[in-house]
Amino acid sequence: MDSANTFLPVPPIPKAFNKQLQRSAVHLSLREGQAKDHPGGRDWDLNDRVTRYGSNEMPIPVTSVPMLIFHEMWHPFYCFQYFSIVVWYVDGIRG
Repeated sequence: MDSANTFLPVPPIPKAFNKQLQRSAVHLSLREGQAKDHPGGRDWDLNDRVTRYGSNEMPIPVTSVPMLIFHEMWHPFYCFQYFSIVVWYVDGIRG
């Protein structure tokens, strides 16, 4: 978040990321004792994964601070507190 309380967009994926991901997949498959001709790098193609699973985005609505305060003021717990304050105040005036 920046100083204006807005979310900043995630920077785009670097161009070399797909190659690094494939190299890491091949390295892990070789480390696990699989055959050297194992096509593990092809299983990690970024474009295929974006097509299959969609973009990794989560839209988060950002509400303003006054709206948050307004919504919190009417929470049942706080309404009970307001009622209690009124009862204590009225009881203090009578007694």
